[in-house]
Amino acid sequence: MYKMKTSMFPSGTYRVFSSRAVRALTKLTARQLQYWDETGFLRPSISTRKGRGTLRLYSFRDLVALKVAAELRGTLPLQTLRRLVAYFQKLDYTSPLAQVHFWVGRGKVYFREAGVTREAHRPEQSLIEGTVQIREVLADLSRQIDRLDARTPGRIERRRGVMSGKPVIAGTRIPTASIWRQVKEGLDADDVRKGYPGLTRKDIDAAVAFEKRTRASRRTA
Repeated sequence: MYKMKTSMFPSGTYRVFSSRAVRALTKLTARQLQYWDETGFLRPSISTRKGRGTLRLYSFRDLVALKVAAELRGTLPLQTLRRLVAYFQKLDYTSPLAQVHFWVGRGKVYFREAGVTREAHRPEQSLIEGTVQIREVLADLSRQIDRLDARTPGRIERRRGVMSGKPVIAGTRIPTASIWRQVKEGLDADDVRKGYPGLTRKDIDAAVAFEKRTRASRRTA
């Protein structure tokens, strides 16, 4: 899944996010995401979990809605929060608004964006009102996504749902076994990196060292 980074687009707008990434970006728990999915409060729009081996996959709109819900839960009635979530899942974040103001009155939620009130005219009397600073939310998410993407070279990891749990170079989907096979065939680190431009020499060395240890332990077991 590709990502565009320009002054116009928030970082991550075109990405798909796993529940693991969403938890890191919103501070919501796995149980909270599962509950919201199963109750229909906020379901991932890309893919919901359907048994073992499947993942919840969220769009950027989902991520923004989750971020807003995480910050406002506990301060708004559940029904109001549900309507806010549905609203933020539909916004266009490639040309984001600066802010969205909302009111709750007559059993409805009203939104004002760029001077236009959605749903109906602003109620004469509102029980609850608030403002969501969209650009601040997007800027915060963009910074967090960039930090999440920052990869430490030379680490090996196993991630659920990635390459069937096989050891991979951290932050990638490249199995250590693939690097090992190429090195065994006579390729040096520079040759291997031509096939994987995002890797560093430290990544190659770590993958080879990991495979050597793993294979040695199998022989002695």
